[in-house]
Amino acid sequence: MERTRLCIVTDAWLPQVNGVVTTLTNLVEQAEKDNWEVLVLHPCLFKNYSAPGYPEIKLSVPLGLKKMIKDFAPHYLHIATEGPLGIAARISFRNRTFTTAYHTNWPEFLNNIFFIPPKITKKFLTWFHHNGKVMVPTESIRQQLVKENIGKEVVLFSRGVDLDRLKPYIKHSNNKKINLLCVSRLSKEKNLDAFCSLDPSKYQLVLVGDGPYRDELIKKYTHVYFTGVLKGTDLANEYVKADCFVFPSKTDTFGLVMIESQCLGTPVAAYPVNGPIDVILEQTGVMDNNLEYAVEKALKLDRNICQAKAREVYNWTFAWNQFKSNLIQHNDDTNFFFLNL
Repeated sequence: MERTRLCIVTDAWLPQVNGVVTTLTNLVEQAEKDNWEVLVLHPCLFKNYSAPGYPEIKLSVPLGLKKMIKDFAPHYLHIATEGPLGIAARISFRNRTFTTAYHTNWPEFLNNIFFIPPKITKKFLTWFHHNGKVMVPTESIRQQLVKENIGKEVVLFSRGVDLDRLKPYIKHSNNKKINLLCVSRLSKEKNLDAFCSLDPSKYQLVLVGDGPYRDELIKKYTHVYFTGVLKGTDLANEYVKADCFVFPSKTDTFGLVMIESQCLGTPVAAYPVNGPIDVILEQTGVMDNNLEYAVEKALKLDRNICQAKAREVYNWTFAWNQFKSNLIQHNDDTNFFFLNL
């Protein structure tokens, strides 16, 4: 029996460490467990250059991408990112059936970092997602894209936590000093100054991750402990040791690290913005425009209840089935992607 073939085009892939890469690698693993054949077209397969100010992000020259897709003859094409590879796939197969994803709040991100007016970015996004089904992680983002007329159809694709990989070997214990944790790519748009500025006389601040803003943060905040990038058990231990996880970003569409923290029993403090609004549950965290107030309230939550509730909601098997259903329903209205090549 012929295996179902899925082609994913992404400008974010290993060795990058971010929520998009984590999402896609888990998605591929689930698809292969389901006996699907998956081809991932990513920057390492092409000549690429580092993005200005973001050396870990690679901008690819997508020569040969169209042929790779045609040779693979996928039943489904998923364009995961709006970078050079995603744009090339979008142009090459503009009259075909495919799905796209919206992982980043691009208008706000590009305006904050490069001062690009949001209306310009929205015009690009409207074109990019025009004839595809757009998968988004939360209901608030879905409503936002529908309101802005971005995407022919906007549907939900949730996220999960791989607890087999994220397995701590320690248990939480009461710290002499309140231990606050943040896990993030260290870049300006993540609003990490809000975390690093929390009172060092009250809190021990631990920041996990790496990125272009790291050196500046280290110089500005000598009281913050920077671990660098952590994975697996080492990362899980930091989640468990923390009394509260702080998520200061205002531009993320989801924030995978928040659900990782919640599933390991550490409540989250965040601003009441897209991402946290949909991810943080009443039992798992607190949101407030005053971040320190959110921290103090989150510290009072029951860790056991936090963990149990989060694990009910976030798992990759459910996320894959949701993703697969989105693919199948979209193609049922037309033909399999490869039949039109």
